[in-house]
Amino acid sequence: MESELTATQGVVGSLLIALVLAGLHLAAPRIRKLPFVPERATGSFAGGLAVAYVFLHLLPEIAEGNEAIGEALSDVLRPTPLVDLGIFLVALLTALLGGSVLLNVFKEEIPSGARSSFAWFLVGLAVYSGLLALVTALSE
Repeated sequence: MESELTATQGVVGSLLIALVLAGLHLAAPRIRKLPFVPERATGSFAGGLAVAYVFLHLLPEIAEGNEAIGEALSDVLRPTPLVDLGIFLVALLTALLGGSVLLNVFKEEIPSGARSSFAWFLVGLAVYSGLLALVTALSE
């Protein structure tokens, strides 16, 4: 059963979401002081939402906007699985280097008892990369 939203329903829904987000922003200083809401967890959750927004909303829009560039490059570079693998490896290397730089930068701010090992970082990165590859494959 397909049902499409009318323009009015879309505007009302967007307004409600905007009001909820505005309320959360206004209440953030009070929420942060609550004893059962750890600041690191809320920061991590907010960062995850930002990353999800980028991958689910912004990147598809950018991809649509770059179709002209893709058509121009199709004469020069044919899309093959090997090219896709190369792009994935460059992205993985960039994530590894960026993550290690961030770990070095924030090393002093992490309490000594809570320091994570590089092996766990690699495991998390592998799981994250696998999920991205799965979502990309399923979306095409």
